[in-house]
Amino acid sequence: RLDDELFALAATGCADREPVGRALWRSFGAEFSRAGLLKLASDACQLATPLLLKRIIGLLEKPGGDAAALRAGMLASSLLLLTSSAQALCLRHYLVRVSTTGLRVRAALTGALYRKLLRLSPAAQLASSGELVNLVGADAQRIADLTPYLHALWFAPLQVAA
Repeated sequence: RLDDELFALAATGCADREPVGRALWRSFGAEFSRAGLLKLASDACQLATPLLLKRIIGLLEKPGGDAAALRAGMLASSLLLLTSSAQALCLRHYLVRVSTTGLRVRAALTGALYRKLLRLSPAAQLASSGELVNLVGADAQRIADLTPYLHALWFAPLQVAA
């Protein structure tokens, strides 16, 4: 699902149109943001795991095991299994979403820039069409490769602080 505004932006080259970054955000920002929520859930589960382990160890170190301590230990163990499973699922789903968004961004940029190249006159081209297509593909690939790392701007400080 590629946004036609991105293609129109690159094809027209008008100065009064919105910048490419804004067009990309309008096209893929919601999908990218949902992936960020998955990463946030994954990080929250990752932070909960040591707390649950500490609770389980604390229950095991108490002398005399009564029924209430057994129930609390079983609950903490179940929660540990649940949070570890949720963390793994959220992280994998985040990686799939971010990779898919990167591929869509690359396809949109390559298509838009190729459409723009087709509108250039042969006199305006500084290189052959093949060289230009290779340059466009390489630049679009770099932007697509950057997509997973953009979330690191917010989650890296959060992980360091925790």
